[in-house]
Amino acid sequence: MWRKGYDIYTIKKGEKAKRSVKIALFLFFTITALLAATLAIYVYFMKIEPQYSLPPLVLDRVVLFVPTEQGRLIEKQIPVKMNLTERKLGEVILRELKRDGVLPERVNLQDFAIDDQGTVYLNLSREIYEQTGGPQKEINMVYSIVNSYVANFKDARQVQILVEGKPVETIDGVVYLHKPIAMNKTLMEE
Repeated sequence: MWRKGYDIYTIKKGEKAKRSVKIALFLFFTITALLAATLAIYVYFMKIEPQYSLPPLVLDRVVLFVPTEQGRLIEKQIPVKMNLTERKLGEVILRELKRDGVLPERVNLQDFAIDDQGTVYLNLSREIYEQTGGPQKEINMVYSIVNSYVANFKDARQVQILVEGKPVETIDGVVYLHKPIAMNKTLMEE
């Protein structure tokens, strides 16, 4: 019944070795799965920003276009820290437009990008709809955004405004935003 050259001790030792390998593999895959799940949860909740290899922009001021009482846009220069990334510069422009009352205080810049054709994509939060007040107010708001972003980014030619990641037709029924909008110099005060 027993094969020649094997005894009970040798068979039990072989079974222990197989069991040890199975346990080791089980532990390895379990630990790997736990580490992968932990990493996925960390990335999801921390919303890690992608690291861009673009050099920082060297600026000492930001140019804004803010509306006057007469409905014209005037140039306003704001001093800023030098060596801003494009994203940080985009956030500074938005913050300053909010500070000047052009945008609702609660609106946020959710995402920002510039493509090779010079289109600036601004993904704003839905709070942009809180700023209503008639046709002139909407025209001033849209062109304050567009002119300010085009003026501060060297390769920018036009701005596509998105809300919650989606293109919108209009904010308050006057200016159509379904396509990128170029700078409007006719609204600027001379």
